[in-house]
Amino acid sequence: MKYHLLLTGPPRVGKTTIIEKAIKELKNKYKLDGFITKEIREKGERKGFEIIKIDGEKKAFSHIDFKSRYRIGKYGVNLKNLEEIIEKIDFKNCDILIVDEIGKMELLSKKFFIWIKEVLKNEKPRILGVVGEKVLENLKKEIDFSKCEIIKVMYENRNNLLKEILNFFP
Repeated sequence: MKYHLLLTGPPRVGKTTIIEKAIKELKNKYKLDGFITKEIREKGERKGFEIIKIDGEKKAFSHIDFKSRYRIGKYGVNLKNLEEIIEKIDFKNCDILIVDEIGKMELLSKKFFIWIKEVLKNEKPRILGVVGEKVLENLKKEIDFSKCEIIKVMYENRNNLLKEILNFFP
């Protein structure tokens, strides 16, 4: 049986948007915890990313102006902010853990890697998350995804995926 549902697909195809829609539906039925990652936009331009915990707490995660020894492309990455958020997630007392996303930036953190490896091997809580396409292929050597249903989000199927997600978590 598959306990977790992970969305993958190319950048900007709508994975986070689908997760946000699912959260609105699932929060009425289940206890949720976790986080989503959203773009920080200034004057219409993407400048970085912030992590938003399900309860609304926000922390800047990466930004073009961050001075950091951790960098992905043009973004400096603040691992401390990510780690503070995941430390506050009460995954043992929630039904569904939202993890948006398991990506290159997040995996710069050893704490995050250990955390996600641990939660993915359990059956509870169930996970609704996003994993980068290239990241997924690399992680298959180190993480067991056998308890995960993985759906590739494409422009052609993204409008129908909310129903599929809600059926996965009946």
